[in-house]
Amino acid sequence: MVLGAMILIKSPWREARIHLPTALSVALPLAAITVILLQFVLAARRRKVVTGEAGMIGLWGVADTNLDPTGEVRVHGELWSARAVGRIPKAPGFGCGRSRD
Repeated sequence: MVLGAMILIKSPWREARIHLPTALSVALPLAAITVILLQFVLAARRRKVVTGEAGMIGLWGVADTNLDPTGEVRVHGELWSARAVGRIPKAPGFGCGRSRD
């Protein structure tokens, strides 16, 4: 973008010429925005992706049905089929542990 603006500053076509302050006032803020957005993109790519069962470990949920040993639970508003080690009555306040097949 800066290169294109520099070409237009001394353009052979009089109608296409722009002034240096005009070119800089457009190119520099857009370059700064681009660098900031690129930093956000790179930071997001570095983060570990955790979805599905692995993302629920350590979260709190609500048992929609009695888990004896299987039933349905709600975690983050999503309904999941679950299996408990022991009996869990239909009630709020249980923690999600590790997933087993």
